[in-house]
This record gives sequence, structure tokens and C-alpha cells, in this order.
Amino acid sequence: MCALPSPKETHFSLVPEGERCCVWMELGMVAYKICDRNFQCETCPLDIGLRGGSESAEGSMITAMNRPEGVHPLRIALMSQMVQPLRWANRFFHPRHFWLQMLDQDRIRIGIDLIAASILGSIEGITLPEEGKRIERDAVCGGFIKGGRQFGIVSPITGVVIAVNESLTSWPNRLHLDPMEEGWLFEVRPEALHGELAHYRRGGKTWSWYVNEILKLDNRLARQLPEQALTQIDEDSLAEELQKSISEAAYTKLVQDIIGGGDSDEQESDQG
Repeated sequence: MCALPSPKETHFSLVPEGERCCVWMELGMVAYKICDRNFQCETCPLDIGLRGGSESAEGSMITAMNRPEGVHPLRIALMSQMVQPLRWANRFFHPRHFWLQMLDQDRIRIGIDLIAASILGSIEGITLPEEGKRIERDAVCGGFIKGGRQFGIVSPITGVVIAVNESLTSWPNRLHLDPMEEGWLFEVRPEALHGELAHYRRGGKTWSWYVNEILKLDNRLARQLPEQALTQIDEDSLAEELQKSISEAAYTKLVQDIIGGGDSDEQESDQG
């Protein structure tokens, strides 16, 4: 696979004016590809081929990681968990980076995705909604405690809480270490399941959305972090590097923009 020319070696634009490059080109997986499908990746033969089997997808990731001027480790780390489309086939994704898993029609498990977990990093504690409590979609129902602040947990669905992940209260860092599995948050008996799930992403739509979310985050970090930091960070060190390199206010805003909810203490004050 051909590596992209370095910025120092390139004195012209690879992408013609008015055209948009393929997300796989942005990620460094292909040398040159113009998007002709308005980012409807689920209908693109190239995208389907690259994601069609774990062997080809993982091979692409290894190639990119071994290239001297490939994509940063952060992109690779976040993408590596999503190259197996069947792995998350039973998940729905909320725009604020929460996921929902249907255990059955009356039991929905909820957690945060890899992007949210990477931005939050290690947390000191967590406040989860009580069992039996009714929560509403897009309303704050708990909080992540980090650096003396509590960032709100926004419920992606309306219903009654029927279980919480008690292990997070004694080991909150499990949320960061395994957000898609053992670090789940709570389970809900939904009130309007089909109507609400229609607003979330699943399957191919999840993939194209997730890739674009990574690219947006990457562009934002490129403006906020030193170049040296960008070439070294991965999903485990991102939050730590952010807190060292940008102001507390900028980091707080980034977390709020990713997971929504804002600062729980501020919200309670506003409501009071």
C-alpha cells in the first residue's frame, strides 16, 4: 500500500477543489479516494470490502500502524475496535456517545462508547441512578466524577431503571478499561422502545457516523495539542495528555461536547 506524501514533500492539494476525500483516505488506509456517495459508507463497495472480513480489516490496520508516516495512534486505537462490524451489530449508538444493547424487549443495557471513554479517561467515582427510578431520554440521571467535578450522565432512553453496574462504585476505572462490556452503566425497562431507537444509529450507519466522529475529534485535537503529543497518544493516554496540555475550561468543554449533560452541579444549581 502506498503511503501518503508528507506535508513537507507535497506542494499541491491531493483533493481537487470542491471535492471531499473518502474517510478511508482521511484515516490513511488508502492513498487516494474521492467520496462520490455523500459519506453513505454503507453503500460503498470500497468500504464494504475493507470491512467485509476481520482479516482484511485488521490487515489494513497493521499496515497503517507500521507506516512511518501513517495515521496517529489515537485514530488507529479508536478504529481498531470498530473494524469488526458484527461485534457491535446488536448495539444502537446515541449521538452523545452512549450505546444501547437490547438484552430483550423489556431490558436495555446502557454504556458509553470508546470515544467517550477515551476523553474521560480514569475517573474517581460515579453516581448511577437508583433501581426503580424513572429516567427520561436526554435528561441527566447520574454523573462521572473526575477532578472534583461531576459530568452528567445523559440517559439515551426513557424508562425505569431495573439494574445498575454495582462494580463501578468500587472500581470506577472499569468504565475506562472496558466501556463496551464490563464497564456498562445501568439497565432500563423502556417505555417507548421502538419510537426512541428509531433516532439512533445501528449497523452501517454506525460505522460511517463513528468514522466521522473520530475525524472531527482528531481535527479538534490537532488545534489544541502539540504535534509531538498527537503522534504519541492513544486511547489510554488521551485524557491525561489533554489535561496536561489544555486549560481546565477547555477540557471541561470537550467532555461536555462529547457526552452532553454539562456539569451536574451547575445543572442542579440552574434548576434550583
